[in-house]
Amino acid sequence: IYFLSYSQYFFLRYSLKDFFALHQQIYLYQTGLTATHSYQSFAWQWPLLIKPVWFYVQYNADKISNIYNLGNPIIFWGGLLALATSIRSVKPFLLISYLFLFIPFIFSPRILFLHHYLPALPPLCLIIAKTLYQNKKFIFPFLSLTFITFLFFYPLNIAIPIPNNLLKFWFWLPTWK
Repeated sequence: IYFLSYSQYFFLRYSLKDFFALHQQIYLYQTGLTATHSYQSFAWQWPLLIKPVWFYVQYNADKISNIYNLGNPIIFWGGLLALATSIRSVKPFLLISYLFLFIPFIFSPRILFLHHYLPALPPLCLIIAKTLYQNKKFIFPFLSLTFITFLFFYPLNIAIPIPNNLLKFWFWLPTWK
């Protein structure tokens, strides 16, 4: 499937030799990158939502606007809880999908950010759904809390100005500042 996804590349008259040279460049870039960044994080920090990424900030006299890549804490932390409580009952395909989309980053030598965790979130959400389906009494509270948390963090996601003296309420962990 991966090779077939390069069909257009080959239709543009690139050869197999070009294909392998491209992948050698990708490999060398990924393994040789030595850059650092103040918002970089380690893969093990992502499910715990330890280190978000600031994309944008606008300071005003008494307000601040941010675009802040945080993720919904209820999904991230609820996903860990769902993994821990339903490891035996979750479909092997979901667990394997999640692990294959997450574990390789633990061994990556390059600089990483929270957004590298995004491909692992859909299987994690399906694991949450499966866990909730098995414990139906938690469906409404979990979805309600998720929605409320989404609304709460929405201003940080789209740069709605927040009064400076209230910003502290959005930083639940010291590493979120």
